[in-house]
Amino acid sequence: MLHIGINLCESKISQLKSGTYVKKGGKMNVKVKDLMTTNVCHAKPSDTVGKLKRIFKNNNFNVLPVLKDDELVGVISQSDILNVDNEFSQIHNHMHKQVITISSYANINEAAHLMKKYHLHHLIVTHEKKMIGIISSYDLLNLLEKRIYKFSEEHKKTA
Repeated sequence: MLHIGINLCESKISQLKSGTYVKKGGKMNVKVKDLMTTNVCHAKPSDTVGKLKRIFKNNNFNVLPVLKDDELVGVISQSDILNVDNEFSQIHNHMHKQVITISSYANINEAAHLMKKYHLHHLIVTHEKKMIGIISSYDLLNLLEKRIYKFSEEHKKTA
């Protein structure tokens, strides 16, 4: 599966709607592992700009983790290679080598904080220094939308 984005199975959606992920007082207690996408396409440092442009064009995502021998060595986005004319240039020349990661057990509040602080739309999710997934700002917005919708529906019933 090459989809990067929201990865909620039906049971997780029903948990969101039922409020299972909500603590007393209305604070969300959702972990990154609850929202992250686990089947993540990745690139290799030796992949070419041309190959990545085709991958980005043919799939519904705009960032890829870069792995070398199963080790996370960078991240590359569509905008990083947008103006690169040399289709044969290897992506290790264009990728970001310092990657902001987050634990799968971290609270989504921490994910939102890191995305805001570093102006990111995606975070690579790790467990024991291995990439196990990705979480996007879209995932967080989707959760927020479901929570607001649930709140407004509950409010309508009591009004």
